[in-house]
Amino acid sequence: MSDLFLGIDTSNYRTSAAIVDEKGEILFNHRELLEVPQGERGLRQSVAFFNHVQRLPEVMEEAMAYRDRIRAVAVSDRPRPREGKLHQLLEYLCI
Repeated sequence: MSDLFLGIDTSNYRTSAAIVDEKGEILFNHRELLEVPQGERGLRQSVAFFNHVQRLPEVMEEAMAYRDRIRAVAVSDRPRPREGKLHQLLEYLCI
């Protein structure tokens, strides 16, 4: 069995987790959009943070089906300086 890599991203509008293998094949991908209240133009950072905290346990519970094979975890700590997706970060980690 190959090693797996877990990536977690909590952007302002989406809670995401993905697991890829050493070849970059996506084995698990879960993304949840955060709701923006009708009439609002976006989310305050504190509201987004609260929503991520509420959603992460469910997302991580699903990802933990692979826990025995996960060898590394990557997390976002700020927006990427260029366009791209979480999966591109995971592909980089697998190289």
